[in-house]
Amino acid sequence: MHKDVPGAPPWIARLPLDARGFPIPAEAAWDGDEPQIEKGSIGRSTLLTLSNACAVCGGPLGDGTVYRAFAQADAATIRLDERELASDFNGATHRSCIYYSVFACPYLSSANARLRPDTMYAERLRRGTRPAVMGFEGHGVLVAAAGSPPVFGFLRLTVDHPYKTADEVVDEYTEAVAEDAWLDEEPGLYWGAEYDESNLYGPAMDAIRSVPRRRAAPRTFRGHQTTLIVARAADEHLL
Repeated sequence: MHKDVPGAPPWIARLPLDARGFPIPAEAAWDGDEPQIEKGSIGRSTLLTLSNACAVCGGPLGDGTVYRAFAQADAATIRLDERELASDFNGATHRSCIYYSVFACPYLSSANARLRPDTMYAERLRRGTRPAVMGFEGHGVLVAAAGSPPVFGFLRLTVDHPYKTADEVVDEYTEAVAEDAWLDEEPGLYWGAEYDESNLYGPAMDAIRSVPRRRAAPRTFRGHQTTLIVARAADEHLL
């Protein structure tokens, strides 16, 4: 965590905290009463994405640009090869939520940070000296084959903001909080410790199967045939 973490906006401040004092994102997995922030929850992330809700605060994403932060290596791959369709193990966020995460998340705030070996992500991936906050026109659930776990697709890169330290994003964070102030009045989706992953994964897969065909389209991604299920009707023109 950055030494000077700014005050969280109300839509993040109302999230429960873990033992370290970190807000527990809506997408975080739980093991009994213990949040597993580093591992994430496919069930939660899928339900949030199909509801067009933020992976951090759980609030509605609306029809605007959606955001995610990427390690240096992943950001470089997106710039070079995946500007039209990128993917991540985590879902989309509001601008204010991802910039707050740059301060609050130990991985995003420290150039020397590495992912823990027990995460669901690339083993021991370093953040690098030039990670980036990136914005996209749309987002959805990316399914490679029937029965395989989904990942989360990001359509058409529109914002690319590399940074070295959290201090560099103070102005963007302040602006984003003002821009997202409408979220203060919006309830968010949240499944806490009382929801085991086994209680959410099944409903999440059922939700994928029930999506109207007009919201799903075949896409070739990294050499594999996939299906992208868009998160909102406004994204249909992107197919």
